[in-house]
Amino acid sequence: MGCPYSAPRELYEIIGGSPDLLCTLYRKEDGEYMSFGLSGEDHKSVMVGGDVVTAWVDQNTLNGYAHDYYLDSKSQCAGTRGSCPDYRIESNTESVRLLNAALVNGYSIVTYQRPLKAHDGLDRPIHTNMSQPVIWAVGPLNSKSEVSYHSITSKVSLENNSNDFLETTHTYCTQETL
Repeated sequence: MGCPYSAPRELYEIIGGSPDLLCTLYRKEDGEYMSFGLSGEDHKSVMVGGDVVTAWVDQNTLNGYAHDYYLDSKSQCAGTRGSCPDYRIESNTESVRLLNAALVNGYSIVTYQRPLKAHDGLDRPIHTNMSQPVIWAVGPLNSKSEVSYHSITSKVSLENNSNDFLETTHTYCTQETL
């Protein structure tokens, strides 16, 4: 794994090289999801229109999950509206691949891969040559194992919340872990 478990707010992202982003999320609480991704707007952090990966480890079965989500609104997914996994909105739009999931010392650790380029109309591209606002949230899973209203979220100004994904790598991980 290489990078420390105690990343800021228990979430972090690293870049593994073009054309894909490799990301690892950590969370201590059972039954909660972790979401991290791109803002719905290019110049400020907003949830609606966002493209995030939602991940968790079921601490009973030890199975890990990572799903591509499009955030149509601030409500739970109902049909094809709300904060839904991409596959609920349109078939063949899951562009996230789970690489590894584990429970280590009480921490859910999920590593996934997603393309830097937008895979479909529900995805936003990740730029490696400029800053982009990011969004993240932590909250409970509902009875369908989908996101429900988050208990923790990013509420940070653009200056503190825009991340150049290459810079993020060096901020959270040492060069040896890349």
